Amino acid sequence: QVATLEALPIQYADYAVWQKQRLQGEYLQKLLGYWRQQLEGAPALLELPTDRARPAVQTHRGARYGFALPVSLTQRLRALGHEANATLFMVLLAGFKVLLHRYSGQDDISVGTPIAGRNRTELEGLIGFLVNTLVLRSRVQPQMRFIDLLERVKATALDAYAHQELPFEQLVEE
Repeated sequence: QVATLEALPIQYADYAVWQKQRLQGEYLQKLLGYWRQQLEGAPALLELPTDRARPAVQTHRGARYGFALPVSLTQRLRALGHEANATLFMVLLAGFKVLLHRYSGQDDISVGTPIAGRNRTELEGLIGFLVNTLVLRSRVQPQMRFIDLLERVKATALDAYAHQELPFEQLVEE
């Protein structure tokens, strides 16, 4: 039996044309303004302690450390997120930012994260690579309660999601 699939209402080329037309004029300036304000004065580097000096030229050589959280901890993290009306991603990001703050001693922490780029129902079934990168910046202060940091991280993430259409490459150029 031959499987039959419904034709998609739009193709990737349609999306590319739509995105190019949308990212112009006033809307583009609104997105650029948002990201300029969010990233103004952000540190260029996170100074983490390392076992050797940072090379003069970035090499991208490194390692990976994989781990799994116990189910009981994951359940508690989900419950914390539920209490704060935040996603598990937001809870884990807030925890990661605390870790980076403690290792670096810096309070201005920016983390880049991918986003699916499928913020419209027409794009959900579209075949193609729509992923974008968002920079989520937070101030982490030693005296903060974790729940207060989580609220900041949640607000930052939700704002970034609302302004996710600016391609990361274009933001870097600006």
